[in-house]
Amino acid sequence: MEIEKKIKLNSLLLGLYISMSMLTKVITSIYSFENNILLVTGLIFFVSLGINKLKMSPIFVVFNFLVLILILLSYYRITDFTYLFNYLYKYLIYGLVATYLISFKSNFPFVMKVVNTIFFIFTIVLVLVYIPMIKTSTNLDFTMDLSYTSMIGICSVLLSYKYYKKNKKVLLVNILSLIINMWYLLILSNNRGALFTLLVLCFLLIVSNIKRITTKILLITSSIIASLIVINNLEYYLTKIYSFYLTSFNSRINWLERFLYQIRKDDIMTGRDSLYKDAYSIFVDNPFFGSGVGFFELSHNGQYTHNFLLQFLVEFGIVFSGFLFLVIIVGLVYIVKSSELTESTNFMRYFFILSIPRLLISSTYWELQFFWLYLFLCLVFIIRRLLKKQKLLDFEVNYAND
Repeated sequence: MEIEKKIKLNSLLLGLYISMSMLTKVITSIYSFENNILLVTGLIFFVSLGINKLKMSPIFVVFNFLVLILILLSYYRITDFTYLFNYLYKYLIYGLVATYLISFKSNFPFVMKVVNTIFFIFTIVLVLVYIPMIKTSTNLDFTMDLSYTSMIGICSVLLSYKYYKKNKKVLLVNILSLIINMWYLLILSNNRGALFTLLVLCFLLIVSNIKRITTKILLITSSIIASLIVINNLEYYLTKIYSFYLTSFNSRINWLERFLYQIRKDDIMTGRDSLYKDAYSIFVDNPFFGSGVGFFELSHNGQYTHNFLLQFLVEFGIVFSGFLFLVIIVGLVYIVKSSELTESTNFMRYFFILSIPRLLISSTYWELQFFWLYLFLCLVFIIRRLLKKQKLLDFEVNYAND
């Protein structure tokens, strides 16, 4: 198979996998069936195995071997395996498949083209099917899941703008999708976490257009100070915004109305603070090597920590968590410092935006493919940097032999 054709096929599969949440929601709107994510993921994975002739890159093998070792160590440390096996199952879908797909060279513009196409189809379904359902649904998780799904396409459209801006038809379609999903996210949704992700996206877009490192540092410092000021007077600013919007448009902002209600009830963390305290107590009991995967959930009726940093510490302790934190930080520094938007930078930035902000306040990393994609690319970057096989700003994710 020609190299260019293989790259295009691998890019198509990666784009479909990234769009999995949008894809399954489109499919479910037509015909609902169980295990749709498993079936879609399995199909993508086996097609990829066929295209790449069952080849596996060394870093893919080592990466997944280490993860499975950590899971196996947990097996000998806990007595109830309910959540351990559940997370192992989730990892096979969101971790193993993700790292296999990204271990072969892909073309970022083509991957984003695939995601943007599916995003447009999802937007049509959002308008015709899901938004009407919101008016009758009282399930907050329903709108929250939709919000994070919308962010996949929103990020793709904004980060890939330079690749389609000269094509007027594509530009019009992408802008239309963006406007509709932003309206849903900012007005109809109840999800503050997705809005936090949106803020991170906007911030990184601004930073990436600044060439001088001193200007970047100044912007980051100023942003931190401004954020602290806003947080210290959060209720005042949010009330002003909500009052202005309500007066001007005579319409509600769902997430803002809910947020203000929680602030006034002194429950801004919606119970997360007690989870954080419990997680910290468990970490203190076993600070070096942790208590094992799924231990926290066993004592909290299935609830996870709602913060991946604490989840790392609880499950693996400071020894393994310290290494993981370092890898994540190195990747972030690389993204912020990079003055050239290479394919590697674009992929890392995209996966960082869709994983780390969300995992700071919600979800669990075991079932978020973007986290594993980001972590894998960070490790590839570090290895390449240490081996000095390529320039810092031009490494390729391709350890498999063609």
